[in-house]
Amino acid sequence: MPDSKPQQELAVNGSEDENRDEESAESELRGNTNIDWTGDREEFIAEFLARKSKEDILAFLRLNSDIKKVKLSQDASPTIPDEVIPKLPVLMRHVAACFSDPRERDIVLISMLGLFSGCFDNVSGLYRGRRVHSNLFLLISAPPASGKGSMVYARQLVEPWHKRIQQSNGNPFQNVEEETNQAEESELPYLLLIPADTSSAMFLALLAKNGGCGIVCETEAATLTKTLKQGWANHTNLFLMAFHHEPFASGRITAKQMYIEVPRPRVSMLLTAVPGQVNELMPSVNDGMYSRVLHYGFSEETELKEYNSEAGEADLEGKFTELGEQVANQLQALGNQPIKFALTPEQEKLLNDQQRSLWEDCMIRFGPSATSIVKRLGLMTFRIAMVLSAIHRLPFGSYREGKLTCVDSEFEAALELAKIFYAHAMETYDGLPNKRNSGRKTDRRRLLEFLPSGREFTRDEAVAIGGGIPVSERTVGNYLARLVNEGLLMQPRYGHYQKT
Repeated sequence: MPDSKPQQELAVNGSEDENRDEESAESELRGNTNIDWTGDREEFIAEFLARKSKEDILAFLRLNSDIKKVKLSQDASPTIPDEVIPKLPVLMRHVAACFSDPRERDIVLISMLGLFSGCFDNVSGLYRGRRVHSNLFLLISAPPASGKGSMVYARQLVEPWHKRIQQSNGNPFQNVEEETNQAEESELPYLLLIPADTSSAMFLALLAKNGGCGIVCETEAATLTKTLKQGWANHTNLFLMAFHHEPFASGRITAKQMYIEVPRPRVSMLLTAVPGQVNELMPSVNDGMYSRVLHYGFSEETELKEYNSEAGEADLEGKFTELGEQVANQLQALGNQPIKFALTPEQEKLLNDQQRSLWEDCMIRFGPSATSIVKRLGLMTFRIAMVLSAIHRLPFGSYREGKLTCVDSEFEAALELAKIFYAHAMETYDGLPNKRNSGRKTDRRRLLEFLPSGREFTRDEAVAIGGGIPVSERTVGNYLARLVNEGLLMQPRYGHYQKT
């Protein structure tokens, strides 16, 4: 692991921090949170300050210095930092180099995490005493025509493997000897990519056919949300239980009196959505899906991209199809050998330190109702590290003695990605109902209240109003775009807005 940063770089306010007394530290803690001090958060902070020494409080502030860099109330919805890209596996670095736009690059890399998390079913590790696989749930939300469709490039990387599985004569899935597979003798196909537009009975049958393994990948989250609304659909409970590999069974009165059980479901999910669809998928922060999903969203006003046939643009579709064939060959070469994934003791400590820091940050800024995402983020960080490590080993064609240990650079990348997902989850939290956050108003809502009513106003006016909150000009632009998408503002002409 690289050496820790020098003490002077970690200090919040330089060398003066060392001479600060408890009262100053409390003021700094309060001054950096931008919240109303009432209810559970007040009790937490009183207890936090009472049980922490001066050194502990200063350490907390230092640990949160990285979080402040991606704090959504001050900056645009964060992208993956450029310095993280070199720490990713070779395949992901190669993919990242294909995109100059940070958002497009992020969408493809994050989509890779979601899709590849369902391709390494033979890899598992112990997390808090339970054996877990690498499966992740990811949700990318952005306005229409904002570039989120770039996730199809990541899908092209697993399509060839999906087709080979579909054409397989025998069961191609790993670890199926552990499953009670009632559907094995059926005429159903083997499918790695299971369509969301499927009844719950059929979905469970396809999952059982695969020995419990499958990926749901949809460029429109509405496909899944419409299915969830059907009377015969029971997808929601299956997804909630599959996150922790909990047994799931279903019975139907049919001609065959069908009963299907999947003792250990292992499902990965990747969805893209427009902001309005997020509330349909997870109606509130109290919904179990919210804390099981890694969130990535943005609402910036995008620029029009011009077409130029003479620009010599690369054939990305052909490139990713070719890469997908290579990935399929590598996955086939790895075989079905069970692999045990583990972190080093030093990495475990860093994970625990980051989890503690994020939890305290979440309690102070948002209160206890938002902490569910942090509680599950530790497991999801562990799974991100597992996926990165498995992708790292792809070109080598084998594992050493059935073991896979995360290398330091990729573990550092996993920690950074977890912080990005945490920041985006807090932005999603602001947009969901049923928040018990002691009356705290988000900067976006405060901006909406202060904007003129009963007349049009310009972007410059909104920027000036936002400066008094304060939020940056770029953030005001993001908020305006999101308020338009939510139907709270309309845009009669370019650069002009009006409350609905």
